[in-house]
Amino acid sequence: MKLRGWALVTGGSAGIGLEVSRGLLRKGYSLILVSRSPQKLKNAKYELSRELQKSDERQITIHTADLAEPSAADNLYAWVQSRKFVVEMLVNDAGMYICDEALNVSRERVEAILSLNIRALTTLSLLFAREMAERGRGRIVNISSYSVYMRYAGLSLYGATKAYVRNFSVALSREVRSKGVKITTVAPSGVDTGLLGLPPSTARLARITGFMMGPARCGRIIVRAAMRGRRYIVPGWHNYLVIPFLGLLRPVMTKVMLKNTATEHAKL
Repeated sequence: MKLRGWALVTGGSAGIGLEVSRGLLRKGYSLILVSRSPQKLKNAKYELSRELQKSDERQITIHTADLAEPSAADNLYAWVQSRKFVVEMLVNDAGMYICDEALNVSRERVEAILSLNIRALTTLSLLFAREMAERGRGRIVNISSYSVYMRYAGLSLYGATKAYVRNFSVALSREVRSKGVKITTVAPSGVDTGLLGLPPSTARLARITGFMMGPARCGRIIVRAAMRGRRYIVPGWHNYLVIPFLGLLRPVMTKVMLKNTATEHAKL
């Protein structure tokens, strides 16, 4: 197996981030997993370590950080530099989901989602992209969302932050590709990670009918796209077909989402 250096995955302790980490480990990367939960990070490291052999040169290290804090991204970068890790792959998966009408959201929650979904991702992307450009190689994966096509009530904050991620990342990709840096932007539709806060029965039905996919499948698609240097993907070919009809579905989907209103989940 070809060793590919270090991959840093934010939100790497669960869900899509954990599955992307698993896929990158199998591709020959050593892993730096970042999350705000020390216990989840320890569990993730234990789970992924079972795939390593005794003589394996790949490594897994963990780092606790709450990336919603204003200076957290800069501190994370400084920590990586202090450890002399050369990050060949950056995956910005950490994010916060809010389903509620914007006027109902507290100032603190607004600040948190903007800080995590926009500020931290932007800061890490630029810091590591500059370093990668100097080396003439590197890959970045930024997780946007299918909600960029869903301008529904209840998604005004979340959808807007993820639209920023898509626009920023795709444009940045065009700016740095000539410098050897490849950026892949991913807009997953429903993924059964618990981030959406759906009841188990609803989530199970959504997976059976194809409206949601499991995190393992989504992770495999993301890793494959990143290794191929794809600029932008929506996992699941059928999700592309639904995009033109999302406007027609807005009244029904809005009712469904706001029925579970005031839902907030963070993957930090």
